[in-house]
Amino acid sequence: MSEIRKQAVELPIRLVAAGVGLVILILLMTYWLIQREISKPLHEVATVASLMGQRNYQEALSHRAASIKARGEVKQALDAFKTMAARFISAQTELEQQVESRTAELAEANKQLDALAHMDGLTGLFNRRAFDKDLNAAIESGKSYYLMMADIDEFKPYNDNYGHEAGDRALKKIADCLRDKTPLKVYRYGGEEFAIIIPAAESVEQKLNELRDAIVELTITHEYKQADLPVLTLSMGAAPVEANEAAADAIRRADRQLYKAKNAGRNCVCVQEGIVDS
Repeated sequence: MSEIRKQAVELPIRLVAAGVGLVILILLMTYWLIQREISKPLHEVATVASLMGQRNYQEALSHRAASIKARGEVKQALDAFKTMAARFISAQTELEQQVESRTAELAEANKQLDALAHMDGLTGLFNRRAFDKDLNAAIESGKSYYLMMADIDEFKPYNDNYGHEAGDRALKKIADCLRDKTPLKVYRYGGEEFAIIIPAAESVEQKLNELRDAIVELTITHEYKQADLPVLTLSMGAAPVEANEAAADAIRRADRQLYKAKNAGRNCVCVQEGIVDS
C-alpha cells in the first residue's frame, strides 16, 4: 500500500519534470533556430547596410557571404545589398577609368595648346614667345651659343608686286626649307625675319651659308630686286650669346651683323667672332 502511495506521488513529479525538460528543450531549439534563421541573417543585413553607408562596397560584397543561411525576405534583402554593392563597384571602376581617360585627354590637350601658343600660325615655325623663352634659357644655362638673325632680302617690293598671298606662300616655302635643313629650332622673329639659337660647338658660318644656299636653290622668282640675282634670298647675321647678359643685348649684336650682311650686298652671312668652343 505504501509502495502504491509512493508511486502515486512520484509519477506527477516525473511528469512535471519531463514536461519542464521538454519545454526547456523546445525553447532552446527555438532560440537556436531564431539565431540561425533570423538573428544572424538580420545582423548580417545590418552589417552589410552599415558597410554600404560607409561606401565600403568591396567589403560589403564579400562580408561573411559563405556562412550566412538566410531565407525568404531576409535573403532577398541581403542579396539586394550585395547586388547594389556590385553595381556600385562597377560604376566606381568605370568612373575611375573615365576620369583617368579624361585626365590623359586634358593633359594632351594642354600639351597641344601649349605647343600652339608657341607656334607661328602662318609658317609653322616657333614664334616670338618661344624665341624669348628659349633665348633666356640659353643665357641662363651658362653654355656657349650663337644667335642668328635672318631677313628676307627686299621682301617689301616682292609683296607690293606679287601680292600678299604670294608673299605668304614664299614665307611658308622659306620656313619649310629652314626647318628641313637644320635639326635646330627655327623661329619666326617677326614679319620676314627668322632666328636660330646655335650651339657654339658647331661651325656657325658654314652652317648658315648652307642654309643661305638652300634658300637660293628654292628659286622663288623676284624680278623686282635691285640685286642681280632675281630670286628671294636671305641675309644672315650671327653673334655670340654671353653668359648672364640681357637678351636684348644678344639680339642687338646679332642685328648689327645682319645689317653688315645687308650693307655687304645682301644674300650673305656675317658672324661676329668671340666665343671659344666648349
